[in-house]
Amino acid sequence: MKMKTAFAIGLALLAWFALILQWLILLQVRRAAGLSLSGGVGNFFSYFTVLTNLLVALTLSLPLVWPASRAGHLLSAADFRTGVAANIALVGLTYSLLLRALWQPQGAQWLADTLLHDAVPLLYLLLWAWVVPRAVLGWSSALRWTLYPLAYLAVRAAARRLAGPLSVSVHRCRATGLCTRGLECCRRAGGVPADRGGADRVESAQAGNGGEFAMRLERWT
Repeated sequence: MKMKTAFAIGLALLAWFALILQWLILLQVRRAAGLSLSGGVGNFFSYFTVLTNLLVALTLSLPLVWPASRAGHLLSAADFRTGVAANIALVGLTYSLLLRALWQPQGAQWLADTLLHDAVPLLYLLLWAWVVPRAVLGWSSALRWTLYPLAYLAVRAAARRLAGPLSVSVHRCRATGLCTRGLECCRRAGGVPADRGGADRVESAQAGNGGEFAMRLERWT
């Protein structure tokens, strides 16, 4: 087996593991918060991080499993892989620059977070630089792939508009409770004892920062 193929297989397994782990954590958090598990499907696939990591997993897996298929040819094309590389890089940069400071995940959630936002993006970019010949790439393919994040933002904006404006007074308790239960679930999954002081800090931060804190939490729930 070639080293490039072994690297691709290992990265595909890592990406699938990270996605499955994040899915299981989401189900555990929703169950602890008393929310429907069926609603978790839409919640899970509403994140750009999840969708783009799923693209990475499929781009690596299908050409290995069904190389002669139409999907295998499409996903192994240089311009397709380049588009995936650009967008998974966007995932890592956006999280590091804008979102990482908003929370401190623990245990299993920390592992899922690190894999989805750091390890998979970095390793896929390394693989892309290793296997994709730059001579066949053009600006047209790069411009086409800007439609993916733009379409995602448009769909999310439309979904928020349909859902109506966020009422902080209505959602504050739900957001804080879900965050607190989620942190507790993550600690348990990671083998860390529950910390009531952490829950108290969440509640006191909510009381001190009011609407801004609640709206930040709502974006994650």
